[in-house]
Amino acid sequence: MWSLVEKLLIAFDTKDFNHYNQTHDLFHTSYPKEIHADGIRRLKECYKRGLHRIHLIYAQEVLKKEKIDTTGRRVKEVLVTKCKDIEKPPRKRKNTNILDNQPGSSDEPPKKRVRRIPSKEAVEILAPMVAHSLPPTKEEVQRYLAALEGISSSSDIWDAARLTQYYKNRHKKAK
Repeated sequence: MWSLVEKLLIAFDTKDFNHYNQTHDLFHTSYPKEIHADGIRRLKECYKRGLHRIHLIYAQEVLKKEKIDTTGRRVKEVLVTKCKDIEKPPRKRKNTNILDNQPGSSDEPPKKRVRRIPSKEAVEILAPMVAHSLPPTKEEVQRYLAALEGISSSSDIWDAARLTQYYKNRHKKAK
């Protein structure tokens, strides 16, 4: 750690920073825009100005010797680099290979689920069940299924799960 501190002291004390940066690899891990001779000079001056501003704020707000003046408190003489501004390499997606290798997948988009609308006859048969306040029992479900078998077409097939879901959809709790 102390060797890093010594390297930093040498780097910031040099007259020609660009020459130092070319001959030493201390700052080669990142390439910020503000590391050049003028940026280093402004960074050194920033400490003096910041110390002066801290003394002014201390006198104004803590000691209350002067009137509080908030103008210029957020002024920065150096460029601030944030983590979100640093470019990150894009991550590779792992799922792309898995999707390409699946059998039966093609360039066609997946089909939407077809909404099954009950026929008018089925609605008439299920009307007493919907009017009832309690969910149907297993025996009632079997009776409704037997009644629906006579009128069901190929697109209107009923089973116990669809029947209970039909009841639940018409008796949702009000929130």
